[in-house]
Amino acid sequence: MFLTGSFLLIFLTGGFSSSPPPVPVSEDTAGLPGPVETEEYSPGDYYDHPRLPGGFSSSPPPVPTRVPEGTPKPVCGMRGTFDSAEFHAKYVLNMTNPPEYLREYFASFYDSPDPCDLYCNYDQVIDKLQLDKLKEKLTLSRPVQSHRILTYVYLEMVIASILNVKASEQLFVTHMWLYMSWNNQFISWDPQKFCGIKHIVVRSDTLWKPDIIIEEMLEKDKIAPSPFLKVNSFGEVEHRIDQVVTGTCRMNVYKFPFDTQRCTISFKSLMHSDDEIRFVVNTNTTVISKWSHHAMQSKHEWRFVKMTVTNKTNSFYFGSNQTVIVYTVFMQRRPIQHAVNFLLPIFFFLCMDLASYLIPDSGEQKISFRITVLLAVTVLQLILHEILPSSSDRVPLIAVYCIGIFFMMLISLLEAILATYLIQKDSETQDCRTDGDQSSNSERTVSFCGFSKEWKNSSKRSSLHHTPADQTPSDSKETNSEKPEVSMNMTQEAGELEKDSDVSWKDEEKPGYWTRRVRRINRGFFILYLTTATVFLVYMFSLWTTPDED
Repeated sequence: MFLTGSFLLIFLTGGFSSSPPPVPVSEDTAGLPGPVETEEYSPGDYYDHPRLPGGFSSSPPPVPTRVPEGTPKPVCGMRGTFDSAEFHAKYVLNMTNPPEYLREYFASFYDSPDPCDLYCNYDQVIDKLQLDKLKEKLTLSRPVQSHRILTYVYLEMVIASILNVKASEQLFVTHMWLYMSWNNQFISWDPQKFCGIKHIVVRSDTLWKPDIIIEEMLEKDKIAPSPFLKVNSFGEVEHRIDQVVTGTCRMNVYKFPFDTQRCTISFKSLMHSDDEIRFVVNTNTTVISKWSHHAMQSKHEWRFVKMTVTNKTNSFYFGSNQTVIVYTVFMQRRPIQHAVNFLLPIFFFLCMDLASYLIPDSGEQKISFRITVLLAVTVLQLILHEILPSSSDRVPLIAVYCIGIFFMMLISLLEAILATYLIQKDSETQDCRTDGDQSSNSERTVSFCGFSKEWKNSSKRSSLHHTPADQTPSDSKETNSEKPEVSMNMTQEAGELEKDSDVSWKDEEKPGYWTRRVRRINRGFFILYLTTATVFLVYMFSLWTTPDED
């Protein structure tokens, strides 16, 4: 009776009806009914869709809303259009006809996963590889299934720029890109089972990395290392390093500033021997040099020429061998700055020293000028001493260049001092002659200038007419009679000497004698100086321009 009363009550209240419930209809702006669509699901309740696997929920279905006609229906993989007022105010004009560089950008707003690819993400691959659980196992030792298996490490280095070369300190600063790859036998997956995912990127502390060091490095790299590794589906692990290397380099400054330097960057394993790790490199000089030429980002004082790769084997003290990969970087200095600031000024000083022969020798201006030029070259030599290293095996050509020009200038200065002395002597002789003409004294009391001549003539007369005190006139007659030929020869020789001396002293007593001699000396020395300087400069520049042998 209770059930009968309940059904009767429901029937009377209209709980049951044979017709379906009315469909909610909303009117548009014209008041006409239109099609009804359900509003799209937000990303939060996307997984609660009742038609998706495991998407059943106890929440009520969404309330249907009115959608204007002509609106495209959402398809699988499209979560909706951007209908907000802010988006339309900012992008509505560009969305209709965007510029070429913005088309891909706007298309990225619609890159949403298709419902069929909800499980195709990197997390599934990481979970399959168990990288979080096996972290200690994958980082502690070499990733090989047997200790007898070698780990081959492929190595590539590219020079991005040559930042600095400090010749005095013998340091080499370069920016390089390093690429390494090796096989990890514990990491692999089938891309077809993971929607075609062929590689993933993980943190660098997740997997084992080879302990590669650079032998020449002196300072720690200030650039932070790359925090990620790229893992391919077949087990290859890739690691890229971007760093600035400050290392030692033995400089050869013999041809400075037209020199070409060779600096090495050597890679080796810190602890592993050849029984554990083997390096694989590309030894084609043309290819690796071309890579660096394309990657060169900046131009500094040095120009990159080429790069070669060799390997050498070092023996450990405990008997094992270790392979070292040596990259040799050839770089050439751009000499224009040093030539303008150093070589040309010294050459100009040499030209000024040659031009100083036009200065008269009567005063001291020529000597002062040449001393000033000599001091200027000395200052440049001090600057050169700070540039060049002190541990060079041979004397640099630029030092020979400076010393040679300095020596020629020094000889020129000594020649100027000699010329000034001779001209001063000529002026003193002229002054003495003037004083002798004005004097009324006897020949014995002539001025000092004629003292040497008078003393010479008197000495000659005394030597010719002097006889010893213990010899009598008769003895002398006998002696003279015994040796008449000897006395006649002595008389003739004395007469010739007196005649020659008189001629020479007459020439010296002529006004301007030493001045004329100085002019001859200057003319001959100038020709010798110019010839020596020309030959020296040609020889030096021929040595500078001769290419080095590799």
